[in-house]
Amino acid sequence: MSQDFGQLRLAIGERIRSFRELKNLSQAKAREGTTITRDTWSRCERGVAPNPTLSTLSEIAEALGVELADLVAHPPPGNLTPEVRELVNILADHDASTVKALSTAIQKLLST
Repeated sequence: MSQDFGQLRLAIGERIRSFRELKNLSQAKAREGTTITRDTWSRCERGVAPNPTLSTLSEIAEALGVELADLVAHPPPGNLTPEVRELVNILADHDASTVKALSTAIQKLLST
């Protein structure tokens, strides 16, 4: 069981790093406006924080502009093509309803 938790910590760390890099943020810039210390962010991102709290992970998710579930439930976006990364960067500046509308439109366009 502890091995599974270790793998989960590593996967969450990869996701944190991937989302941060997708937004072209340094760790310091991503931490701005949070209560998270440099060491805590670094340990979480490297997957070596012994017991990251939901509160800490939630604050990291908020700092990155993603949902907590994006850190703990989805595969990391690290293998995205440059074109998809560009789309993510464009969408990052828009509110959730706009992104949802664009997603629906893209799905319709691709299904024709």
